[in-house]
Amino acid sequence: MSFDLMFFDPAIVRYQDPNEFLDWFMSTTNWEAPVDYNDPQTASPALQAWFNEVIAHNPPMNGPLASDDDDSPDVTDYSIAPDSIYASYSFSGNQAGIENAISQAGKLDIGLFDPQDGTVYLPVDDSDELRPAFKLEP
Repeated sequence: MSFDLMFFDPAIVRYQDPNEFLDWFMSTTNWEAPVDYNDPQTASPALQAWFNEVIAHNPPMNGPLASDDDDSPDVTDYSIAPDSIYASYSFSGNQAGIENAISQAGKLDIGLFDPQDGTVYLPVDDSDELRPAFKLEP
């Protein structure tokens, strides 16, 4: 079981309209783009900066920076696209790593989508925080 979050580059992703955002999310998570979803170089520079900050707490399961310790609850399955990084965290024992990833998103002006409850969070201007922007309805 996992706890999933999608971090996205708000400079690239059209997030203003909830329906448009949902269409983007559904299209992106088909994982059909011609990219290497395990390579951090696939992501935008802003997302690469976020990724480089969070992998100390949550090393990747796959790709060139993959952890050798597959059994650690900190190891995270990342799917890396040019405009987003989908992170599947272990449901057990990883709260500090998840909190760090969210904190780094605020500091680096990265957006966040929580598919568990449908909330989209955006960076707050002149702050290191994220604020709920809207909630997608099922």
